[in-house]
Amino acid sequence: MLAQIRELGEATDRAQRPIPAWRRRLGNLRRRLPPSGQLALLVTTALFLLVALAVFIAHWPPGGGRSVSDFVFTQGASLVFVVILLSLLGGPVSASQTLGSDSGWILRDRQVWIGLAVVGGLSLLELWLGWVRPERAEAGASILLTAGGLTLTAFIAWRLVFLSDPINQLTARTRRQVPELMKTLRRDRSQTAERLRRQGISGDVLAELELQTPPETQARIRGHLMRLRAVSERALHDANWDLAAVGHRALSHLAQAYAHECLVIVAQDPVLDGYCEASNDLHAQVGEARGRDFSHAVLVNTRSTALTVAAKDAERFIGPHADVLPKEAFGTLRFVLALKHMANRRLADDSSTDAPDSLQIIGELGAIAAAMGDSWTSVNYLGHLLPYGISATQARKAHIAWPAWNGVLRSLGALAETHAKHRDPRAFAEAGRKLTDAIDAVATFPHPLHYSGFEPIATSSPTAGSFSLRSLAYAAWSSPTLELDHLKGWGLDTARSLSTLARATHQNDSLAGSFAVQEATETVHHLDVAPIIRSHDDENVDASDIVGNVAYQLSWMRCMGLTKDGLVPSVDLDQLAQIYLTDALLAAHLLAMRGAAVPEGLTKELGQFASDITAIEERDSSRGLADTTDLLARALAAAGEPQAATVSQAAKRLRELARDQPYDLSPMSGWGHLHHGAVTSGLYEEAEAWLGGLSGSSADEHELSR
Repeated sequence: MLAQIRELGEATDRAQRPIPAWRRRLGNLRRRLPPSGQLALLVTTALFLLVALAVFIAHWPPGGGRSVSDFVFTQGASLVFVVILLSLLGGPVSASQTLGSDSGWILRDRQVWIGLAVVGGLSLLELWLGWVRPERAEAGASILLTAGGLTLTAFIAWRLVFLSDPINQLTARTRRQVPELMKTLRRDRSQTAERLRRQGISGDVLAELELQTPPETQARIRGHLMRLRAVSERALHDANWDLAAVGHRALSHLAQAYAHECLVIVAQDPVLDGYCEASNDLHAQVGEARGRDFSHAVLVNTRSTALTVAAKDAERFIGPHADVLPKEAFGTLRFVLALKHMANRRLADDSSTDAPDSLQIIGELGAIAAAMGDSWTSVNYLGHLLPYGISATQARKAHIAWPAWNGVLRSLGALAETHAKHRDPRAFAEAGRKLTDAIDAVATFPHPLHYSGFEPIATSSPTAGSFSLRSLAYAAWSSPTLELDHLKGWGLDTARSLSTLARATHQNDSLAGSFAVQEATETVHHLDVAPIIRSHDDENVDASDIVGNVAYQLSWMRCMGLTKDGLVPSVDLDQLAQIYLTDALLAAHLLAMRGAAVPEGLTKELGQFASDITAIEERDSSRGLADTTDLLARALAAAGEPQAATVSQAAKRLRELARDQPYDLSPMSGWGHLHHGAVTSGLYEEAEAWLGGLSGSSADEHELSR
């Protein structure tokens, strides 16, 4: 619709402003004449010849002077500089032919021809000095002019030799032509906007049309872009990898300059579409070992261009024209699709870094989209990464799985942390659902877990530049923009997915399953602690509601080690119980500090845990866990009641038992599982003081409990 309005406005403006007949005839004549540069040379040459002919006619016949003049020989010698320079033009012309595009570009190089003009001017100046019969000192000064001409000749010769290399000439062309094209873009956009104003188009339609680049200008820039693509394709055909890489770099430079100059990028932009198509096609033409450097260069250039376009897309949300533009990041989607093609092309080549690099760039674009407020575009990009993470994890291709999972978590973290005006908090819930569905699609935990690519999901991922699910839990629950219902649903679904995956792994391989249960328990622990910290720091959050949700997550933790038939074989029950009770104690402390009632779900969950432990105790009395769990259940059940004695007695007994084996709640063990966010918030210190205070003298029991 906007394109039709623009075309109609321009056609009407041309009809109302007819071109005079004399201008049309002059334009037709001008098109028959040579280009302006050649025309100027022809006119100047004709003028010189006419003047010389007039002089010869006036002084006819020639000759008859008194003596032989050295002036004639001097003028011939003075033009030797120009002859030397012209003899070097063959190199740049040959380089232009190698590039295969615009072979006559050297004729428009200002440095060469300005230098030639200066050298010719020096020759004419010396001729003039000879004609006016210079004095001895003036004749000596002519030597300096000759020396200056020699140095200038050397400078121009260096330029011609430099341009004889196709790579150097292509770089020089790009530096010259790109600014000229951008100047044309600005002029055409201004002229189009002026024509539309004259036709009475106004309001939001005119405001958006003024920001768009005219189609004719886009076609001109795309044509230049396709010529650069042809240069790279010919270089690849000749196995000239360096020239091909420089050609794609020039192509990227033009696309980046265009994106930077555009006021807005629309969904169907012929220039950027052509760039992505060219990059993908060039990447497809190399697949051998010797072409990996070129394909890597293509990805590096594509990433730079995509980030430039993403920065321009951000102006839709936070730029000066944000009020009149739709809130969708049209620019980077074409890059994501091209990067997917590049990744698919190299998935089978474990020696190539193209696939992981492509996935990493997609993850960056997703995080950028989330940060600028384009939440659903980020969810879309996240969905492109998940299939790679699933398949690569099952095939144990760590170099593919790691960037896929890491990119997904980075996008989720950006969705949680963004404060952009146009963000949609509901997008986090959808992205979290996609993540849990992907975890459900993974058959088993990889074993060993390290160097499997699944570390961002199952471990803390200490690698530089990584983002883990455990870190995401704290980022999400600390976000003031996300709805608590969405966070609770995401936490519970994630705990369920990890527990189910760990159990499936254990059924397939008990050894791998024991490690899977250990890592999954740790991750669910962080999913428990993060909401407790949020409720502890934010008094507006309902503590009972949060603890009730944590109880459901604890049930999934329990199911990883305990069943109705007893202990899951080869699972470290002591570690599981230690983490389980740590989370339960933090929940108890939160309820006690808030004076909130214990949710029924937590009471039932702890009762079930105690029942399972009791069953194990009956089979193996050496465990020694039943009494401790029973006391903990009593303490939690009474935490919200004014029965200080019951609470203190239970906590005191728990404290005594905690000093013994098989588990310990000291800072070096159970409490040590807390994320640094818990320590920062003061939750650990407060919980430790609360537990220690309840173990103190009975005189202070009521006050401490209250």
